[in-house]
Amino acid sequence: GGDRFDDEPEALAELDRRLRAAVLSHLESDVDVGTLLSGGVDSSLVTAMAAQQSGRRLKTFSVGFKEQGFDQLPFARILAERYGTEHHEEHVELDPIATVERMARQFDEPFADSSALACLRVCETAAREVKVVLTGDGGDESFAGYRRYEDLAAAAHQPAWKRRLAGLSAIIPSALFSPEAKFARRLQLDALDPVMQHEERQAMFSHWLMSRLLGERFRLPEFSLTTRD
Repeated sequence: GGDRFDDEPEALAELDRRLRAAVLSHLESDVDVGTLLSGGVDSSLVTAMAAQQSGRRLKTFSVGFKEQGFDQLPFARILAERYGTEHHEEHVELDPIATVERMARQFDEPFADSSALACLRVCETAAREVKVVLTGDGGDESFAGYRRYEDLAAAAHQPAWKRRLAGLSAIIPSALFSPEAKFARRLQLDALDPVMQHEERQAMFSHWLMSRLLGERFRLPEFSLTTRD
C-alpha cells in the first residue's frame, strides 16, 4: 500500500511484520522446505525468519567456489549455526562453457546474469534433499544491497562543476578495453545525472559497441552526454 511512517521504529516494526508474514506464507507445504543460503543479506534474512517460524528443522543449502574472493561459505555457515539449520554445503568448480547450452534450453530466452551458474549448482545440491526452496531474490533490490545503490546516492550529492568537468572526457573506441578507456568511461558516466549514471552502469555493452554489433535495422539512436545542474 501507500502507507507512510514518520516514526522510524514504527516503520521497522511494520517491515518486520510484513517480512515475517511473507516468509510464513511460503512455508505452507506438505513437503520439507529449504532455503538457498548464499551468506548475503537477502538470503540470510529469509533463512533467519524461516528458521524461526518453521515447524520443522529448516534445511539450508550453500555452494562455495575455489576461486579466491568468491567463497561465501563461511558467512552462510555462521547463519546456519546461529539458527540451527540442517546445513548442506559443497565446494564446486564451474565450467561455464560446458553448461551454456543446457542453461539456454532451461531459460528459454536470453538471460545475461552470470550468477545463474552458481544458482544452477546450488539448486542441484538442494534438489537431492527437498522439493521446495525459498531464496533471497529481490532482497538486494528492495534493501539497496548492491554497490551500485551506494554509487547512486553518492552521485546525487555530486557538485554540478564535477559533472561539467567530467563531460570533457571521451572514450577512444580503439582503446575500448584499456585501463585508460575504463578510466575515461568512469569520467564520462560522472557527467550524467544520477539516474542516468545508474542506468548506464547496468549496461554490459557500451553504446558505441552496441552500435557496432547491431545491424542497420537495429541501429541505436545517437547518444550524447548531457549535464544537469
